[in-house]
Amino acid sequence: MRHFLLAIISVISFTGFSQQEPLFSQFWNAKTYYNPATTGMYYKHLSTTIGRWQDVGVDGAPVTQLLGYAINLKKLHGGLGFTYMHDYIGNSVFNKTKFNYSYHIALKNGGTLSLGAAAGFNSFQYDGEIIPPTTSTDPTINIEDGIGFTGDLGIVYSSKKMNFALSTTQLTSSRLGSFEESPHVVLMTDYIFGKEDGLQLKPQVFVISDLVKVNADINAQLLWKQKIGAGITYKTTENISFSVNWDILKKFRVGYAYDFAASALSGISKGSHTGFFGLVFKEAKERVPNKK
Repeated sequence: MRHFLLAIISVISFTGFSQQEPLFSQFWNAKTYYNPATTGMYYKHLSTTIGRWQDVGVDGAPVTQLLGYAINLKKLHGGLGFTYMHDYIGNSVFNKTKFNYSYHIALKNGGTLSLGAAAGFNSFQYDGEIIPPTTSTDPTINIEDGIGFTGDLGIVYSSKKMNFALSTTQLTSSRLGSFEESPHVVLMTDYIFGKEDGLQLKPQVFVISDLVKVNADINAQLLWKQKIGAGITYKTTENISFSVNWDILKKFRVGYAYDFAASALSGISKGSHTGFFGLVFKEAKERVPNKK
Protein backbone atom coordinates (compact mmCIF):
# COMPACT_ATOMS: atom_id res chain seq x y z
CA MET A 1 0.00 0.00 0.00
CA ARG A 2 2.84 2.38 0.87
CA HIS A 3 4.53 1.86 -2.51
CA PHE A 4 1.23 2.47 -4.28
CA LEU A 5 0.69 5.77 -2.44
CA LEU A 6 4.23 6.88 -3.28
CA ALA A 7 3.59 6.02 -6.90
CA ILE A 8 0.50 8.23 -6.82
CA ILE A 9 2.64 11.09 -5.42
CA SER A 10 5.10 10.58 -8.26
CA VAL A 11 2.39 10.64 -10.89
CA ILE A 12 0.88 13.84 -9.47
CA SER A 13 4.30 15.50 -9.24
CA PHE A 14 5.76 14.45 -12.56
CA THR A 15 3.11 13.19 -14.98
CA GLY A 16 -0.03 15.25 -14.46
CA PHE A 17 1.89 18.54 -14.49
CA SER A 18 5.06 19.96 -15.98
CA GLN A 19 8.19 19.70 -13.89
CA GLN A 20 8.51 22.68 -11.58
CA GLU A 21 11.76 24.26 -10.45
CA PRO A 22 12.55 23.68 -6.75
CA LEU A 23 11.76 26.48 -4.31
CA PHE A 24 14.43 27.29 -1.70
CA SER A 25 13.45 29.37 1.31
CA GLN A 26 16.84 31.10 1.20
CA PHE A 27 16.61 31.87 -2.51
CA TRP A 28 19.28 34.58 -2.18
CA ASN A 29 21.82 31.82 -1.49
CA ALA A 30 20.81 29.92 -4.67
CA LYS A 31 21.18 32.75 -7.22
CA THR A 32 23.58 30.90 -9.53
CA TYR A 33 21.06 28.07 -9.86
CA TYR A 34 18.23 30.35 -10.91
CA ASN A 35 20.24 32.86 -12.95
CA PRO A 36 23.61 32.12 -14.63
CA ALA A 37 24.34 35.84 -14.98
CA THR A 38 25.00 36.01 -11.22
CA THR A 39 28.00 33.68 -11.64
CA GLY A 40 31.13 35.39 -10.31
CA MET A 41 29.27 38.66 -9.74
CA TYR A 42 29.87 39.18 -6.05
CA TYR A 43 32.84 37.06 -4.93
CA LYS A 44 36.11 35.78 -6.38
CA HIS A 45 35.17 32.30 -5.12
CA LEU A 46 31.75 31.19 -3.92
CA SER A 47 30.69 27.67 -3.01
CA THR A 48 27.20 26.75 -1.84
CA THR A 49 25.63 23.75 -0.16
CA ILE A 50 21.89 23.80 0.50
CA GLY A 51 19.63 21.12 1.94
CA ARG A 52 15.84 21.43 2.11
CA TRP A 53 13.48 19.06 3.90
CA GLN A 54 9.93 20.02 2.96
CA ASP A 55 6.86 19.17 5.07
CA VAL A 56 8.67 16.97 7.57
CA GLY A 57 6.36 14.23 8.81
CA VAL A 58 4.55 13.81 5.48
CA ASP A 59 5.44 10.52 3.84
CA GLY A 60 7.11 11.06 0.45
CA ALA A 61 7.54 14.83 0.89
CA PRO A 62 10.34 16.45 -1.19
CA VAL A 63 13.97 16.42 -0.04
CA THR A 64 16.28 18.61 -2.11
CA GLN A 65 20.04 19.21 -2.11
CA LEU A 66 21.93 21.83 -4.10
CA LEU A 67 25.68 22.10 -4.62
CA GLY A 68 27.36 24.92 -6.48
CA TYR A 69 30.63 26.69 -7.16
CA ALA A 70 31.38 29.96 -8.97
CA ILE A 71 34.61 31.84 -9.68
CA ASN A 72 35.27 35.33 -10.99
CA LEU A 73 37.92 35.26 -13.74
CA LYS A 74 39.37 38.63 -14.68
CA LYS A 75 40.77 37.35 -17.99
CA LEU A 76 37.30 36.25 -19.07
CA HIS A 77 35.66 39.47 -17.83
CA GLY A 78 33.11 37.30 -16.07
CA GLY A 79 32.56 34.11 -14.19
CA LEU A 80 32.44 30.33 -14.56
CA GLY A 81 30.60 27.89 -12.35
CA PHE A 82 28.38 24.86 -11.99
CA THR A 83 25.37 23.73 -9.98
CA TYR A 84 24.12 20.24 -9.14
CA MET A 85 20.60 19.65 -7.84
CA HIS A 86 19.23 16.39 -6.41
CA ASP A 87 15.49 16.22 -5.75
CA TYR A 88 13.72 13.25 -4.13
CA ILE A 89 9.90 13.15 -4.09
CA GLY A 90 8.17 9.97 -3.01
CA ASN A 91 10.20 7.34 -4.84
CA SER A 92 11.02 9.66 -7.74
CA VAL A 93 14.58 10.96 -8.14
CA PHE A 94 15.43 14.01 -10.23
CA ASN A 95 19.03 15.19 -10.89
CA LYS A 96 20.20 18.29 -12.75
CA THR A 97 23.74 19.46 -13.52
CA LYS A 98 24.38 22.86 -15.13
CA PHE A 99 27.55 24.70 -16.20
CA ASN A 100 27.38 28.50 -16.08
CA TYR A 101 29.14 31.35 -17.84
CA SER A 102 28.62 35.08 -17.34
CA TYR A 103 30.07 38.17 -19.00
CA HIS A 104 30.34 41.32 -16.85
CA ILE A 105 30.16 44.86 -18.22
CA ALA A 106 31.30 47.70 -15.97
CA LEU A 107 29.05 50.75 -16.26
CA LYS A 108 30.01 54.39 -15.86
CA ASN A 109 27.60 54.87 -12.95
CA GLY A 110 29.54 52.33 -10.87
CA GLY A 111 27.15 49.47 -11.48
CA THR A 112 27.66 46.23 -13.36
CA LEU A 113 25.61 44.59 -16.10
CA SER A 114 26.00 40.85 -16.50
CA LEU A 115 24.79 38.47 -19.21
CA GLY A 116 24.81 34.75 -18.54
CA ALA A 117 24.01 31.36 -20.00
CA ALA A 118 23.90 27.84 -18.60
CA ALA A 119 23.76 24.43 -20.24
CA GLY A 120 23.64 20.95 -18.81
CA PHE A 121 21.71 17.76 -18.49
CA ASN A 122 19.15 16.25 -16.19
CA SER A 123 17.71 12.84 -15.41
CA PHE A 124 14.62 11.31 -13.87
CA GLN A 125 14.15 7.83 -12.45
CA TYR A 126 11.69 6.00 -10.25
CA ASP A 127 13.55 4.40 -7.35
CA GLY A 128 11.14 1.83 -6.00
CA GLU A 129 8.66 -0.91 -6.72
CA ILE A 130 5.37 -0.01 -8.41
CA ILE A 131 2.36 -2.09 -7.41
CA PRO A 132 -0.30 -1.59 -10.12
CA PRO A 133 -4.04 -1.52 -9.35
CA THR A 134 -5.68 -4.93 -9.15
CA THR A 135 -9.08 -3.99 -10.62
CA SER A 136 -9.73 -3.52 -14.32
CA THR A 137 -11.52 -0.21 -13.70
CA ASP A 138 -8.46 1.48 -12.18
CA PRO A 139 -5.99 3.26 -14.50
CA THR A 140 -2.58 1.73 -15.13
CA ILE A 141 0.36 3.64 -13.70
CA ASN A 142 3.32 3.99 -16.07
CA ILE A 143 6.49 5.67 -14.86
CA GLU A 144 9.49 5.81 -17.21
CA ASP A 145 13.07 6.95 -16.63
CA GLY A 146 14.58 9.62 -18.84
CA ILE A 147 17.60 11.82 -19.62
CA GLY A 148 17.53 15.23 -21.31
CA PHE A 149 19.32 18.53 -21.81
CA THR A 150 18.60 21.84 -20.13
CA GLY A 151 19.53 25.46 -20.75
CA ASP A 152 19.12 28.86 -19.05
CA LEU A 153 19.63 32.52 -19.96
CA GLY A 154 19.92 35.46 -17.57
CA ILE A 155 20.66 39.14 -17.15
CA VAL A 156 21.61 41.06 -13.97
CA TYR A 157 22.08 44.69 -13.07
CA SER A 158 23.96 45.25 -9.83
CA SER A 159 24.93 48.40 -7.96
CA LYS A 160 26.15 49.08 -4.44
CA LYS A 161 22.59 49.34 -3.10
CA MET A 162 20.43 47.16 -5.34
CA ASN A 163 20.31 44.09 -7.57
CA PHE A 164 17.86 43.20 -10.33
CA ALA A 165 18.01 39.77 -11.97
CA LEU A 166 15.80 38.26 -14.67
CA SER A 167 16.24 34.81 -16.17
CA THR A 168 14.57 32.00 -18.06
CA THR A 169 15.25 28.37 -17.08
CA GLN A 170 14.53 24.96 -18.59
CA LEU A 171 14.38 26.50 -22.07
CA THR A 172 14.86 23.19 -23.88
CA SER A 173 11.58 21.74 -22.53
CA SER A 174 13.08 18.24 -22.47
CA ARG A 175 10.80 15.28 -22.02
CA LEU A 176 12.20 13.01 -19.30
CA GLY A 177 10.40 9.70 -19.53
CA SER A 178 7.04 10.28 -17.87
CA PHE A 179 7.08 14.09 -17.69
CA GLU A 180 8.18 17.16 -19.57
CA GLU A 181 10.18 20.10 -18.27
CA SER A 182 8.44 23.45 -18.43
CA PRO A 183 10.25 26.75 -19.17
CA HIS A 184 10.24 29.17 -16.23
CA VAL A 185 10.73 32.92 -15.81
CA VAL A 186 12.53 33.99 -12.63
CA LEU A 187 12.75 37.49 -11.16
CA MET A 188 14.95 38.38 -8.16
CA THR A 189 15.48 41.89 -6.83
CA ASP A 190 16.63 43.54 -3.61
CA TYR A 191 17.58 46.91 -2.15
CA ILE A 192 19.68 47.81 0.91
CA PHE A 193 18.82 50.68 3.25
CA GLY A 194 21.41 51.85 5.78
CA LYS A 195 25.17 51.96 6.17
CA GLU A 196 27.51 48.97 5.91
CA ASP A 197 29.03 49.56 9.36
CA GLY A 198 25.67 49.47 11.14
CA LEU A 199 22.12 48.17 10.92
CA GLN A 200 20.67 47.68 7.44
CA LEU A 201 17.28 46.71 6.07
CA LYS A 202 17.25 44.54 2.95
CA PRO A 203 13.87 43.79 1.32
CA GLN A 204 14.00 41.06 -1.33
CA VAL A 205 11.50 39.71 -3.85
CA PHE A 206 11.61 36.38 -5.66
CA VAL A 207 9.05 35.51 -8.34
CA ILE A 208 9.00 32.32 -10.41
CA SER A 209 6.46 31.26 -13.01
CA ASP A 210 5.94 28.60 -15.66
CA LEU A 211 3.55 31.10 -17.35
CA VAL A 212 0.63 29.15 -15.88
CA LYS A 213 1.22 29.40 -12.15
CA VAL A 214 3.10 32.13 -10.26
CA ASN A 215 4.91 31.68 -6.93
CA ALA A 216 6.38 34.63 -5.04
CA ASP A 217 8.48 35.10 -1.90
CA ILE A 218 8.64 38.54 -0.26
CA ASN A 219 11.45 38.74 2.27
CA ALA A 220 12.67 41.44 4.67
CA GLN A 221 16.05 41.04 6.38
CA LEU A 222 17.81 43.00 9.08
CA LEU A 223 21.59 42.94 8.66
CA TRP A 224 24.19 43.89 11.24
CA LYS A 225 27.45 45.09 9.69
CA GLN A 226 26.76 42.74 6.75
CA LYS A 227 27.67 39.79 8.97
CA ILE A 228 24.55 38.68 10.81
CA GLY A 229 21.10 38.65 9.27
CA ALA A 230 17.60 37.69 10.37
CA GLY A 231 14.46 37.88 8.31
CA ILE A 232 10.89 36.87 7.64
CA THR A 233 9.41 35.75 4.32
CA TYR A 234 5.83 35.66 3.14
CA LYS A 235 5.17 33.00 0.50
CA THR A 236 2.21 32.88 -1.83
CA THR A 237 2.17 29.12 -1.18
CA GLU A 238 0.55 30.15 2.15
CA ASN A 239 3.75 29.69 4.12
CA ILE A 240 5.62 31.98 6.47
CA SER A 241 9.36 31.45 6.79
CA PHE A 242 11.89 32.70 9.36
CA SER A 243 15.60 32.73 8.50
CA VAL A 244 19.00 33.57 9.97
CA ASN A 245 22.39 34.03 8.27
CA TRP A 246 25.89 34.52 9.60
CA ASP A 247 29.06 35.41 7.69
CA ILE A 248 32.04 34.21 9.74
CA LEU A 249 35.48 35.78 9.29
CA LYS A 250 34.45 36.86 5.76
CA LYS A 251 35.09 33.28 4.62
CA PHE A 252 32.25 31.08 5.85
CA ARG A 253 28.52 31.58 5.53
CA VAL A 254 25.91 29.55 7.39
CA GLY A 255 22.15 29.91 7.30
CA TYR A 256 18.92 28.28 8.38
CA ALA A 257 15.25 28.78 7.54
CA TYR A 258 12.09 27.30 9.02
CA ASP A 259 8.78 27.34 7.14
CA PHE A 260 5.50 26.93 8.95
CA ALA A 261 3.32 24.40 7.15
CA ALA A 262 0.72 25.61 4.66
CA SER A 263 -2.85 25.44 5.93
CA ALA A 264 -3.67 22.33 3.91
CA LEU A 265 -0.89 20.34 5.64
CA SER A 266 -0.77 22.07 9.03
CA GLY A 267 -2.35 19.09 10.76
CA ILE A 268 0.30 16.56 9.70
CA SER A 269 3.39 18.49 8.64
CA LYS A 270 6.06 19.59 11.10
CA GLY A 271 7.13 22.38 8.79
CA SER A 272 10.02 22.67 6.34
CA HIS A 273 13.71 23.13 7.11
CA THR A 274 16.44 24.65 4.94
CA GLY A 275 20.12 24.62 5.87
CA PHE A 276 22.91 26.47 4.07
CA PHE A 277 26.71 26.37 4.25
CA GLY A 278 29.04 28.25 1.95
CA LEU A 279 32.59 29.47 1.43
CA VAL A 280 33.09 33.05 0.25
CA PHE A 281 36.50 34.51 -0.63
CA LYS A 282 37.16 38.11 -1.66
CA GLU A 283 34.72 40.46 -3.29
CA ALA A 284 34.77 40.49 -7.09
CA LYS A 285 36.76 43.53 -8.24
CA GLU A 286 35.14 43.49 -11.70
CA ARG A 287 32.01 45.08 -10.19
CA VAL A 288 33.90 48.43 -10.08
CA PRO A 289 34.60 50.15 -13.43
CA ASN A 290 38.26 50.39 -14.41
CA LYS A 291 39.69 53.85 -13.92
CA LYS A 292 41.57 55.38 -16.84
